[in-house]
Amino acid sequence: QKAIQLLFEKLRITTYEKSNIKYNKRLNNDNIAATYNKIGFFYAKEGEDKKALTYLDNALKIQKSINNKDGLADVYRNFGTFYFDRNDLKKADTYYNLSSELAETEIVKIENIASRGRIYLKKNEIDSAAILLEKALKYALENNAKPMLSKLYYDLAQVNLKKSNLKLAQNY
Repeated sequence: QKAIQLLFEKLRITTYEKSNIKYNKRLNNDNIAATYNKIGFFYAKEGEDKKALTYLDNALKIQKSINNKDGLADVYRNFGTFYFDRNDLKKADTYYNLSSELAETEIVKIENIASRGRIYLKKNEIDSAAILLEKALKYALENNAKPMLSKLYYDLAQVNLKKSNLKLAQNY
């Protein structure tokens, strides 16, 4: 709740900046869209689906209007997470793919690969999950992406438990 309040304050300040004669419309709109995206993400985590989708939709419209590929990739990723958390795995996969197509940074692409691996894990398609999660792990290790590692280790432990490979599961 506190995070949402802080984001609304940021939104108020960002909107106020429009009165400044030197303001950069594209940058300002990107900031507004990024804030809407974060508000939507937090509402989704709190289970307020209608509010979450409204803010994510607003972020999407703004990012499309300024043709910001990285911004669109972030919004699509949050839509993917929204649907993943609600077990609509087909929609989640669609949004993660859209995010990957537009992402200009490798880390976002790899995060989407890991998320798609988690979809396969949820669907109990263990071999497909393992391939994607191991690919993401390789990247995370090579690039010292520590925030990704803990989730990937957990996910790969789950893969190996489902394969009844207890020894390998323990290694993760």
